Amino acid sequence: MRLKTPYLYKYNACKYLMSKFRTSKQELSTIELHNAGMPVRILMMPNVPGKNMAEKKEYCEENYEWIRKMLIFEPRGGSNYYGIIVTSPSVDFADFGILYMDSSGWHDMCGHATIGFASYALEHKLIKGIQDKSDLVIDTPAGIIQLSADSENGSVKQMHMINVPSFVMNIKMINLRKYGNINVTIAFGGDFYGIVDMDDLHLKWKPEIIPELIEITKEIWNNFKNEQPVHPLDKHLKGLYGIRFSQKVSQNPLQYYGILIFGSPERPLIDRSPSGTSSSAHLAYLYNLGNINTQMDVEFISAIDSMFVGRMQRITKVQNYDAIVPEIKTVDKGYQLTGFATWIVDPEDSLGEGFPPLQ
Repeated sequence: MRLKTPYLYKYNACKYLMSKFRTSKQELSTIELHNAGMPVRILMMPNVPGKNMAEKKEYCEENYEWIRKMLIFEPRGGSNYYGIIVTSPSVDFADFGILYMDSSGWHDMCGHATIGFASYALEHKLIKGIQDKSDLVIDTPAGIIQLSADSENGSVKQMHMINVPSFVMNIKMINLRKYGNINVTIAFGGDFYGIVDMDDLHLKWKPEIIPELIEITKEIWNNFKNEQPVHPLDKHLKGLYGIRFSQKVSQNPLQYYGILIFGSPERPLIDRSPSGTSSSAHLAYLYNLGNINTQMDVEFISAIDSMFVGRMQRITKVQNYDAIVPEIKTVDKGYQLTGFATWIVDPEDSLGEGFPPLQ
């Protein structure tokens, strides 16, 4: 019995502190999880205004910057934190709407976060009255995302994400100070990415070259600052979100490193997961090269050796561009719960909502 006293004291002290700050307007409760090593901080906010998800994103940019900073910036977040706001969808047939944020701003789509939330929502039955549901439709600024789960005894074993049509927009040759002329393939997979073959740089992937890849990424971003890609059907989908470094690992199974540096030149971030959106863009890149066919599995490996599996569901068109419909599969249930949290800003905290993460 004596051992319980300190814990009871700490519990009561915690209750006291929480009651002290309960009146603060800056108080947010989140679900914390990760997918393939990349965190997802989930804020449930049912009523973000907007007729469609693009308008909801714009509303967040104009009104909820304090939320993004509070949840993603240091000292509550960090350089590898990624957050989503789960809200009402803009179309009746969707189950949820999702808005995306990181330390560089608000974005149109994120695969690892969408999969992670969907798996959590299905396993924990967040849709009332539907006890045996194994699929979800998610409304995002990039379009409609379909997800389904392979389950056993109520537990999710694997997640499948059918992403928006993905395509190669163009290929640009640029000159890097250290490496000379290289090709950068601009591909869309929910966001726009530049894809670079690491063999063209005469680099072999290992974690020690991450600082070099960051410098290369910044130089590529600088080359595109005056000619940002724009989606031919949705003009709000624009901007080069990241650079994905591709390197073939093996032929059987077909396996590629897909190391992603994303965010912005001022705020480059290193994806811990293989990235669902840039894996979709990577599939479009490999299809454009003639390296893959439909129903062929491609294993994508991240900077920490976690894995997603991609395949082309079918071939389609996006205006005049040859495109694919990509499926991204997990090798586990698609999320690991790491906690639940309530975040506050102490009125006496001179750092307020926080500061941009340091590298």
